[in-house]
Amino acid sequence: MKTRLIISLLTLASLLSAQDNTLPKLRLLEKPRLLSNEFVGSQHKDVNGRIAAALKIISDMEGFAYKSNNGIIKVDRLPGVDLLYVQPDERILRVYKTGYGEFLIVLLDEGVSLRERQVWELKISGDKKPVNVTILTQPADAEKILDGESLGAGESFKIVPGEHELRIRKEGYRGETRRITVTEDQTLFRDIVLKQIDVTPVTITTIPDGASVYLNGVLRGQSYWSDFLFPETYELKIVKPGYLDIVENLTIKEDVQNDLSYTLTRNSAILNVTVQPADAEILIDNQPYSPGRIELLPGEHQITVMKSGYLSLSETVNLKLGESIQKSYTLVKNTGFLSVSVVPADAELFINKRSYGQQRSIELAPGSYRLELVHPHYFEETDNIQVSRGESAHKSYSLKMKSGSLQFKALPNNASVLMNDAAGKVYERWNGLKLLNQVPVGAYSLYVSHPDYLPDTRNILIEHEKRTAIEVSLMTYEGSIQQEIDAQKRWRNLSWLGSAALGIGSAGLKAYSMMRYSDYEAAQSTPSAEDLYKQANQLHKISGYVAIGAGIALTPSIKFQLDINKLNKKLTLER
Repeated sequence: MKTRLIISLLTLASLLSAQDNTLPKLRLLEKPRLLSNEFVGSQHKDVNGRIAAALKIISDMEGFAYKSNNGIIKVDRLPGVDLLYVQPDERILRVYKTGYGEFLIVLLDEGVSLRERQVWELKISGDKKPVNVTILTQPADAEKILDGESLGAGESFKIVPGEHELRIRKEGYRGETRRITVTEDQTLFRDIVLKQIDVTPVTITTIPDGASVYLNGVLRGQSYWSDFLFPETYELKIVKPGYLDIVENLTIKEDVQNDLSYTLTRNSAILNVTVQPADAEILIDNQPYSPGRIELLPGEHQITVMKSGYLSLSETVNLKLGESIQKSYTLVKNTGFLSVSVVPADAELFINKRSYGQQRSIELAPGSYRLELVHPHYFEETDNIQVSRGESAHKSYSLKMKSGSLQFKALPNNASVLMNDAAGKVYERWNGLKLLNQVPVGAYSLYVSHPDYLPDTRNILIEHEKRTAIEVSLMTYEGSIQQEIDAQKRWRNLSWLGSAALGIGSAGLKAYSMMRYSDYEAAQSTPSAEDLYKQANQLHKISGYVAIGAGIALTPSIKFQLDINKLNKKLTLER
């Protein structure tokens, strides 16, 4: 039941709307005007206590009814004039009359901006009620066009009385245009006979080509376009993307070659853009562009120039058809500067956890930052800093060193000591006993030497607030492990040399045996051939024996090297 009710209401609304569209219309006869010599009296006020504004409606018709968004305060009716008192901020007026459709007036669109006490004059009239008109033509199905609007190919129409332009057309016939006057007594128009005509050739070219050609709203092809058309007037439209449309009435003439050429106008304007810095990003209507010559459609465009670390610029430009304008934008840096002085100079700088190494002058965006200074031999220091746009801030820091001490003793007492840090740089030199305080933490090497003793090297680690005690006793060379190591190295080297000499000898004998064998092959049937063969075999056997000897000579060097390794380990343990 509910569904049927809804369908019925929709059908009724559709019928009412269709009926309203067929009703004659009310209209303004001229542009409303402000009556500067007339004012609303203070006795006419709205519900808010404001003095009203007035709309003076002048018409040759009577019986109007009115509505407004905020309500009509009062209506004074006089012959030919209705005076409407409305609120001073009213924007909409609706006018009604029996037999006519609703007339909606948007006051601002008509130039009416109401104020207290103001009086505006509006002249209103209406179309006359349409009458049934019959138009008879030959051929009967010719199209009837009244005042530029097609009525179709029928015979009976509803037309408002008055003078009108009637145009009759049909393809293959010469069109006819005449003025007709419709009255309640004059509703029949007949004896309109069109004459048949033959087609004529037509060519349409455009610069540039490739434009779409429409005749009477129908796409006929792309330019360069040619065809046969009946001589008459057509509605021509030429369309190409990026160019202005060409719209005109095209009259095709009989018995001539209708060669038509059109030059299209580019629907664009030129914007030449330069930016600083040169790699700044350019957005036009949120689309990226490169600097230089930019072709755009006429109208308003939003230009934005941006770059990280700079303040963005935004501007709206209004481009006119065919216009070429130049725009230059220079961005201002959105940064400040921070310079840092640190002791020690090789401390590593971190800003918001990002390492800047030993960099001491840094450009940053405005804001708050966490600064950290780190060095393996010093205590870490942190600070909160503020960077302001266009300003320079300077910070100085002196890190507190991490240190320990070294207590050193050597035998003999006058031994020389060289102390190097982990980078191999000399830290300290001395002889005999030494107590070093405030030694930066880290790894060091001690080289202890004396002319009458074997030198000794020690690797040490200095730790924070700890004392490292080192005692070194140098050994004499006679009867020392080092002496034994040197002796083993000499025997090993002799073994290597003997093995190498035998190896070279073996290779030489083998090469000589190959030469004898080549001589044997060259002397095949001669008496000396057999002697050459025997020599070659004998030399080959000898080279093999010598190679075996080279291997045997190398074997002792392996034992000597193993003994050297054991002695080096023993020497390390004793130190």
